[in-house]
Amino acid sequence: MAKREKNKSKRHRSSNNTNQWGFENNPYQFVPHDKNCSELKSEAPSLAKFSGLSGYLVCEITTLTPLFIGGKRHEGEAPKKIDFFEINGKPAIPGSSIRGMLRSVLEAATGSCFSVFDESPLHYRDIKAKVIAGEILELPTDAKPGKIRAMKRAWIAIPGEGGEQVLEIINKNNNKMHTIKFIPSGKQNGDIIWTEIEEIEKYKTSRKAPIIGPFYLVKNYATSSISASGWYEGKLKITGKTIPMKKRERVFFPLDSKEIYYFTKKEVEDYQRIVEEQLEFPQNRNRNFMKSPPRKPLKKGMLIYFQEGKTDDNGDKWAHKISYVEVPRVYYDTSRGDLIKEMGLQKCETLEFLCPVCRLFGFTGEKQALRSRIQISDAIHTEGAGPEKDYWAIKLLGTPHPTSCNIYLKDPTDKDVVRNYDGIKLDNKGNPEDPKNKDGTKNIKWKGPVEIRGRKFYFHHPNQNKLYYCVPTNYREQEEMRSQVRPVLDGNVFEFRIDFQNLAQEELGMLIWGLELHGNLHHKLGMGKPIGFGSIRIEIIEAQVENDLTSKYIAFEQMKNKNGGSTKNIFNKFEYLNSFLVWIKEKTGKEFLNLNNVEVLSKILDINEGNTSRKYPTEKGFEFYRNLKGKPFPNPLDK
Repeated sequence: MAKREKNKSKRHRSSNNTNQWGFENNPYQFVPHDKNCSELKSEAPSLAKFSGLSGYLVCEITTLTPLFIGGKRHEGEAPKKIDFFEINGKPAIPGSSIRGMLRSVLEAATGSCFSVFDESPLHYRDIKAKVIAGEILELPTDAKPGKIRAMKRAWIAIPGEGGEQVLEIINKNNNKMHTIKFIPSGKQNGDIIWTEIEEIEKYKTSRKAPIIGPFYLVKNYATSSISASGWYEGKLKITGKTIPMKKRERVFFPLDSKEIYYFTKKEVEDYQRIVEEQLEFPQNRNRNFMKSPPRKPLKKGMLIYFQEGKTDDNGDKWAHKISYVEVPRVYYDTSRGDLIKEMGLQKCETLEFLCPVCRLFGFTGEKQALRSRIQISDAIHTEGAGPEKDYWAIKLLGTPHPTSCNIYLKDPTDKDVVRNYDGIKLDNKGNPEDPKNKDGTKNIKWKGPVEIRGRKFYFHHPNQNKLYYCVPTNYREQEEMRSQVRPVLDGNVFEFRIDFQNLAQEELGMLIWGLELHGNLHHKLGMGKPIGFGSIRIEIIEAQVENDLTSKYIAFEQMKNKNGGSTKNIFNKFEYLNSFLVWIKEKTGKEFLNLNNVEVLSKILDINEGNTSRKYPTEKGFEFYRNLKGKPFPNPLDK
């Protein structure tokens, strides 16, 4: 049984290198895929008999910066307070967290599949969508489609929003001023009013910018029936105060032609899924988003927006992309799963063709599965002061925004072009370009290739004092979105064990590399990675390796009956690491450390690359990223 001498924890300080990359404040980068790694896929190992290497590794985790693993939550408080995770009263790290961290690093290093990945399509705000107002007449069933009556919409003012709203209408001969009528007192969403409508082609904003229509404005209204020419029976559509500067609501009124559109059950399902996902957005839950009125499932009589689909052979018109009455949210036609499949990185499904990590960690497909050949225990605290006594009010942490196409996607043929998931080129404001140029000619760059940029990893930060990680004590904004936590500081030690069975020498070498990495590379674990939490060092401190389990049983009988010797090997991790490196070169034709994905991963996980400037913008972070939506997110680490 070989045991390494323990290296006591030392505080790691980062070099003073200044980050000169684009988006230089961003705390993460993406590890790209090296296509050479596709050669590493092979058939699943046989688990019908004992073969190869079995045994265990005992490892230590030493914290290099504050680390926080969420445990008990104190509900009903703002900001919310969370304790460090415990097992039987002792600070601990769940084995599942270690397993996820280890698997992510090995997947990135070996170009393995995206085993944990939401492959569903995303939805986005389509500000250029040509929407049609409508009223649901019938919902679809298995036997027949639903029906929508096409309508028009007119603006009506919200009372109490800065007095009368006056628009400067642009006419051919002379401009005129128009005052928009207020919603009648006591009227609510869905109520019927009679309105006199005025159609305009253009108007000027308060900044004198011309806006092209046509638009309809409520010129006059009545609460009882008026049959005069130019008056319509309309329905109020009140969507609520969803944006701070909102000044107007809408009245839906019927078209003279009574156009009917048909729609399918799929459109209903897509509408409902988008509404549910919007309600799940953390920023929407915390801001009481869509509080009045509530968004309900589609039903007869509901006022909606939709886009015009195809006209069938019978001349019937079909609606698609039904949305709530606002700038519509619609699904991309191409899902994230589609893009991953095009790159050959979709989740493993068959035993005949597995990536290296699924061979080791196991997988579950729709029809086939493979159990893991490694088991990782929880890591229990063994050295150090443990969690802080006081709660730290840490800086606000964001959530991933995969619809930021300039960050999460790339055009593999042109790094200066930003495309969305459907491959449509985005302009400098992040909006889809038109398929035709202004002169009517085809926009040759309108649609093109697009790929997932890679796997996200966070840079290390230098270990700082408490003020670096926490918000100022007098900061009271967004308290409901922040957290107070009790982290452990640098120098705390946790111990865990990995048991393994039936590994080839190169697989044990891959596991060892994934744990200890190389050079100045270290893992990131737990909560708060963007602000510098979670830098850890892993060391193997004890190991036992058996050639196969049958020899272990033979050795046990010999020791019992004849006091015979053991067949345990002296643990030489470099022998197994070398087997892994040789295997990689034989399969890919490249040295492991020269693979593009490994080069990029190494630069991200190198603790000496850490820099305190790597953080989200401290002020107006949302505006910062929004203003860069049309700018490509550069990755100078990627060749």
